Amino acid sequence: MAVMDPFVALAQNKDWTGNPIFIENRNSLDPKPGLHRSKDSATPWAKGFAEAINAVTGGTEYTPGGWSPTPDQIDYVIGQLAGGLGREAGKVASTAAAPFTGEELPPYKIPLVGRLYGSTAGHSGQSAKFYENVTKANEAENEIKGRATDGLSVAEYLRDNPGAIELAARGNVAERQVAALRKIRHEAVKEDGPDKVAKVREVNERMAAVMRGFNRESERMQNQ
Repeated sequence: MAVMDPFVALAQNKDWTGNPIFIENRNSLDPKPGLHRSKDSATPWAKGFAEAINAVTGGTEYTPGGWSPTPDQIDYVIGQLAGGLGREAGKVASTAAAPFTGEELPPYKIPLVGRLYGSTAGHSGQSAKFYENVTKANEAENEIKGRATDGLSVAEYLRDNPGAIELAARGNVAERQVAALRKIRHEAVKEDGPDKVAKVREVNERMAAVMRGFNRESERMQNQ
């Protein structure tokens, strides 16, 4: 792989399978620091780098700096530039940290085993499809609003896409719920109490439930 290939993939936000590498800032008017947009069990060092880069470039715990990459972006670049050994080392670090953070460790993050299969049960297995469906919901909302603003026929669009209004509304609700749960999880991970792992796992389960529910409903609405 050419040296620049990882950065091209990051610019397109697609790995070799076509799945999103990281969670984008979906609201340009309400940007979040990269650390708050960690997709799943990123390596401890990637989280540290993301936090440090954000701070050095003028960011805080709550606002992004001039450059605020996500841990997933950092892990991806390290994994691509370091090759297979670097990716396996990252999996080892994630595996070692998981019991102490409570964050979900999907099978594809487990050393050696990860290359064999992925997980669709937990939030990490649901997230790629979830954000794909959220994007479709946002597109539907933008189409409806744009047509209404320009005086074009919304009814014509809805005849071809009867579930568009419900999809847009449910997408907004689900996206807000997941964003709130990510914030709760971020705070829980920083705690040192005996219930830390249980709290994080509970939040992960709630996130998975929201994503799974919206994915199921989204498929229904798009097939109307």
